[in-house]
Parts: sequence; C-alpha cells; structure tokens
Amino acid sequence: MPIVAVAIKFGDLLYTLPKPNRHHHIIAHMLHDLRERAPVRGEQGFLTREGNFVCRYCAAKLMGIEGRKLYSEDLW
Repeated sequence: MPIVAVAIKFGDLLYTLPKPNRHHHIIAHMLHDLRERAPVRGEQGFLTREGNFVCRYCAAKLMGIEGRKLYSEDLW
C-alpha cells in the first residue's frame, strides 16, 4: 500500500501518525504541542511509504479512487 500514515501539514511542520490513527489523533497532538485552540488549521493528507506528504485528493488517486478525497476510514 502506498499510504502508510495520516498527516497534517501546518506551515513548515509536518505532523504524522502511523495507522490505525486518524486525523483527529494528530489534531489532539497539535493542540497540546502548539498550545493552539481549536480549530487547528493545516492541510490534512497522508504520508506515502517514500515519506512524501500528499493531499487527500492525491492520496485517493494513488489508491485508485478518482474524484474524491481519501479518508483514513477508507484504508484502515
């Protein structure tokens, strides 16, 4: 599988957690680490096995799904 983790890109920072985590798990870490208040801003996506961040649409294409966003629930 080309997708190995959920990720959120926040400025120059990349937060990621391995499967079976979801994006809301990353958001919880971001709230704690950044001492931010909800809602946390950032681009939600995934990490490929090569270590590259891809947006939800690009991740869907990698998984052979066209025309919609990919969600972690689609994978694990």
